[in-house]
Amino acid sequence: MKSRMAGALLIFALALLLIGCAPIDSLFPLYKADEAVFDNHLLGTWQPVITDANARDKDQRWIFSQSEGHKYYDFK
Repeated sequence: MKSRMAGALLIFALALLLIGCAPIDSLFPLYKADEAVFDNHLLGTWQPVITDANARDKDQRWIFSQSEGHKYYDFK
């Protein structure tokens, strides 16, 4: 009985985790698919300007690349 309850609980927990993996359509989207624009100027590696206030972020960098065949960015 306990193993059956544990199995059901595990399946329920996995189902809850996977709910966030599906694409969700918004009631008020920021843009429509035909309005998407891709800007090549954003591609590449970006690093912050280092000052005394953000000295601990000196190794931080953002890498933007184009998704294959889409008007989307891959961000690393």
